[in-house]
Amino acid sequence: MAKHIDNNYYKPGDFNAICYECGGKFKASELIKHWKGYFVCSRDWEPREAQDFVKATPDITTTPWQQSPPAPNFITFCTPEGMTAISFFAIAGCALAGYRSPAFDPNIFDNNVVELGV
Repeated sequence: MAKHIDNNYYKPGDFNAICYECGGKFKASELIKHWKGYFVCSRDWEPREAQDFVKATPDITTTPWQQSPPAPNFITFCTPEGMTAISFFAIAGCALAGYRSPAFDPNIFDNNVVELGV
């Protein structure tokens, strides 16, 4: 801790204060506000680093033009297997709850079902 002159004297309108950095006792009028917001003596005061104010150039992260992907082209049709309410055979929009087509043959597999390993 730095050695400072004892500041126990009366000065009208002033008061004793402690330097935030070195802990020395000073009159409040002798302390300077540091850029971090606290008060320090003139020996401990330092200017703010110039690199704190550097502005980066903005990156242009968009492409010159955009378009949304085309809508998917699905053609669905109902088959006797697709109208049943059995998992992996039912087709959305075709299946009927509790229905089993008389033409349903569980030995006929759809390509998607074979890929799933069923």
